Amino acid sequence: MFKKANYLSLFFLTFLTTSVLFAQKNVIKWNKNVQLTWKDFNEKKGSELAYSAVAIKLKPLISNTKRIQLEVYAYFDKKKSRTGIYDDHVLKHEQLHFLIGELFARKLRKKILYTDRQKFFKDRNEFNKLYQENYKEYLEYQKLYDQETTYSVNRAAQQKWVKKVGKELTDYNRFKNPIIDLRK
Repeated sequence: MFKKANYLSLFFLTFLTTSVLFAQKNVIKWNKNVQLTWKDFNEKKGSELAYSAVAIKLKPLISNTKRIQLEVYAYFDKKKSRTGIYDDHVLKHEQLHFLIGELFARKLRKKILYTDRQKFFKDRNEFNKLYQENYKEYLEYQKLYDQETTYSVNRAAQQKWVKKVGKELTDYNRFKNPIIDLRK
């Protein structure tokens, strides 16, 4: 016979498993083989706008006195992304926002790998400092992209940005692995 504690444990395990699966279903990690589609956005009827909720996550995998392993990746949050229009040019614009997220994930990986490792072992807040610095640059870059392309309306500027971001991604190709392993 199950005791009350066993039922509670089973309930919380089921709840956590369901929450993790639900959260994963609403998030798309950047992958060169995955393209966003309009199905990845929540519909906002009557809206003439599209919005991509793209962010960069720095997730510790291992953290002890001799080794730090992190996963740094860009992701698209389906739950927070919205659209009321279904134009192919706008979709390409939104897809590039996701690609810019990956570009800045690579830039963050490079910053971490090129920082003196001892700093991280002495003070784990160093990761947060680098992350915040990178995040500020990322937001400015995304804002400039929207301004120069007039949110996808200026097709010539959109093409320039596609080339620009593609070149920068290639320049940061050495930092495409989302796992960073630091040893003392």
